[in-house]
Amino acid sequence: MRARRSTVSDGTDDVWGRIAARLAPGASVLRSWDLAGGLSSAMTVLDVRIGDGSVQRVVVRRARRPGGSALAVPDEYRLLTRLHAAGLAVPRPRLLDDSGTILPLPYAVLDFVEGAPRFTTDAPERTGRAFAARLAAIHDVDPSVADGAGLRLRAAAIDRLLAEPPAVLDDGLQEGSIREALRAHRARLHSGPVRLLHGDLWPGNVLWAGDDIVAVIDWQSATLGDPLADLAVSRLDLLWAFGPDALTAFTAGYAAHRPVDRTALPVWDLVAALRPAGSLSAWAADWADFGRPDVTSATMRAAHRWFVDRALAELAGSGG
Repeated sequence: MRARRSTVSDGTDDVWGRIAARLAPGASVLRSWDLAGGLSSAMTVLDVRIGDGSVQRVVVRRARRPGGSALAVPDEYRLLTRLHAAGLAVPRPRLLDDSGTILPLPYAVLDFVEGAPRFTTDAPERTGRAFAARLAAIHDVDPSVADGAGLRLRAAAIDRLLAEPPAVLDDGLQEGSIREALRAHRARLHSGPVRLLHGDLWPGNVLWAGDDIVAVIDWQSATLGDPLADLAVSRLDLLWAFGPDALTAFTAGYAAHRPVDRTALPVWDLVAALRPAGSLSAWAADWADFGRPDVTSATMRAAHRWFVDRALAELAGSGG
């Protein structure tokens, strides 16, 4: 959903060679290729031969354009440096260059993680529990690890989103009803604890090797806020990818790792459900590339309605 095939071609062999030399003097690039990247960044893999003859595989991550709502490359690099030091399963940062001397926009070099996203599963409950353990580990990190990394408050972003509705609402995703409910329950968005949030923990940002999750990637949506915000995003994405059993196991698994007051979860579920408004068809189009032609706009829309209806019913049943 957030991924797009890379169309950026701002590098040449000479550029990659200069970056390799920054990484290790005398290093050379054996080969390079693009990875699918997010809307705000592009990624190129380099196989680099260093002075002792060994080969290291790294990823060059660079901004597609200046500005935007995503975390800036230098801030993401600083955050990853601290998360890696804290023992989280994230790619090891190697180099940051925001000088503009090699590439016009900042870039970071990270270790390549030998793993791959998993878009299918024959064990949705086990997959859901694995996601839960990884998300709980992120939320257990002291949020001061993000000091100086430019992270915004998630609730403040939601306030702006509610204050600036689009000219045309997505009726097919019940956008009007979602926004109305969120305005009525806005206070709950500001009542929870503040932790580090990944912001986009969906199957495309989790790398597996065998049955183990080996890394969580793409921290450009990281914010600070209520852990329920992250929980809700993953709940909807796991529902789309692996079905309700994965969602249920994920939610229960998370609570087993980190006991949580779920009072505000229906509100955050509605926040998560607002994200694809106006863009669901584009999100659905990516799933064929992931080997899941069965995940379509129609199946995602039906699951989205089920998800939203449950959240609205829970809010109605709570008496306000």
